[in-house]
Amino acid sequence: MTSLNDIKKNLKGYRYADRTARDALTLTENFRNLKVKDMKSFVHSNGSKENCVSVSGTIPVHIKGTNYNIPVTIWLRPTHPYSSPIVYVTPTEDMGIQQSRYVDASGLVYLPYLSEWKQNSSDLPTLTQVLCATFAEHCPVYSKSKVLKQQQPTPQSVQPPSTYATPSKIPTPQQYGNTPPRGPYPEKKQLLTMAEGPDPVVADLEQEVTCGVCHDRYQEPKLLPCCHYYCKQCILTLSSRYRPNQPFPCPDCREPTLLPDNNPDRLPTAFFINRMKALHSRMEKAHGKLETTCEMCSGGKATAFCRQCVNFICEDCVRSHQRMKAVFSTHIVSTLDELKQGEVKELTFKSPPPPKCEDHDEPKKIFCFDCDKLICRDCVVFDHRDHKSEFVKKAAPATHQKLAEHLSPLKNLLPDLSTAVNQVKGTKQEIHAQKELTERQVNAKFQELHVHKETSAMSDSKTEKVESTLFTKILNKEIPASIVHEDDQCMAFRDVNPVSSTHILVIPRKPIPMLSAAQDDDTQLLGHLLQVARRVADSEKLEEGYRIVINNGKHGAQSVYHLHIHIMGGRQFEWPPG
Repeated sequence: MTSLNDIKKNLKGYRYADRTARDALTLTENFRNLKVKDMKSFVHSNGSKENCVSVSGTIPVHIKGTNYNIPVTIWLRPTHPYSSPIVYVTPTEDMGIQQSRYVDASGLVYLPYLSEWKQNSSDLPTLTQVLCATFAEHCPVYSKSKVLKQQQPTPQSVQPPSTYATPSKIPTPQQYGNTPPRGPYPEKKQLLTMAEGPDPVVADLEQEVTCGVCHDRYQEPKLLPCCHYYCKQCILTLSSRYRPNQPFPCPDCREPTLLPDNNPDRLPTAFFINRMKALHSRMEKAHGKLETTCEMCSGGKATAFCRQCVNFICEDCVRSHQRMKAVFSTHIVSTLDELKQGEVKELTFKSPPPPKCEDHDEPKKIFCFDCDKLICRDCVVFDHRDHKSEFVKKAAPATHQKLAEHLSPLKNLLPDLSTAVNQVKGTKQEIHAQKELTERQVNAKFQELHVHKETSAMSDSKTEKVESTLFTKILNKEIPASIVHEDDQCMAFRDVNPVSSTHILVIPRKPIPMLSAAQDDDTQLLGHLLQVARRVADSEKLEEGYRIVINNGKHGAQSVYHLHIHIMGGRQFEWPPG
């Protein structure tokens, strides 16, 4: 469908077909790879169905200097634009959906732009631009074959549409404050991008060591009470948006978090993230993404990796390993090419050296049970002489045993937790069903109000007609008339085109278009008009009788849309009237 009329023909049942057709056409004109599809039955999460038209195809997403075609489908509901579109990522057979805070396992997209959709200010091209910007930060798909076909950049696909888009008008994840929109969003999971290389593990680690707030490598990662972690500076920035000693919401789970003394240093350090950063750095070196220098002599360029030394080594150190067999006889040295090809599966890193004592500058290798902390050898002699202490290596098994004892009761709770999770899922489904029911009720009420609004507008239009009629000008004394009666509610005057010797009109001062437009609160006024008609007839001495006529609407031959009563007498009238 390429023309406006073709699209409108397909919008059967849409309340605002003209607006919907224009929006869909504008979207396809700005994004050439999107096409309007025929109407199909859309199944909601609660099982209810709705006939909807969709716009489907690919949108250009710029990721790490390369343009990719991301397949999406935008469903337009019958109440568009008064209800937000429903957006799905629709991967091809060689793609998989990558879950994030913006895309769930089914491909359903959650965005603040959708949750804050407004019929007068929101539009489909801007929504698509938001999708492009969001997917550039959080790629919604990954290639099952490790490689996604690269899109050849074209001016239409790379540049934002000129009608809607200067870059400052396009909302980005940063403009949302990197805070996920409210709603039933999926948990934070592993975020995979399209791996550039034979081993996707590097891409996995790249995402795991990337902060969800600043989208950069973690710097001094800190752990929040909800177990989510961010850079220390990012946490400080998040908390600065709120008053001192006021909790701020976690960007992932929205759990209120109070920063101790407004100082992120008081939060525990996420040491495991630092270890993952070290591992990621080694993986990058192994895949040739970073320049690698020898870690033994700090001299030349590294060409191999010793699995026992856990170091990248240069040619000189390789020869030293080969020459000093008494020392390095059990060491296995692999070339960097072997690492790149994935022939070496085990790649670890050295454990960090023991921390040094602040008082004696000696390594802390002893654990004091009384003080519950690490100490050095000199501390045992001078400060902890009477305390129970043990070398860390010997004390560790006992500590491990205590941890196992504490964890054992928790394992017994797993079945109950699983049951609770299933109950929550069931409740979630009920909430979704109730949500759909509420939406239908709201839409029905909206339609009722819309009809009432149109009726009111019609009534107002008729009122405007009344205000500009001939009778209005007579009431305002703008046109002269032969007035026979006048009070605060009505006026009686002789008709300028009489059909009998006596022909008088009685009109109310209130602008009522016709008798059928009168309301219940006009009862007293209508009775007053008839009483005035009787008194006028008496004053005209119509003892032989007279005729009272009220014309209503087109078929009633009403010529002036201001309610009026004809008093006609002075001759014999026929029946039925013509």
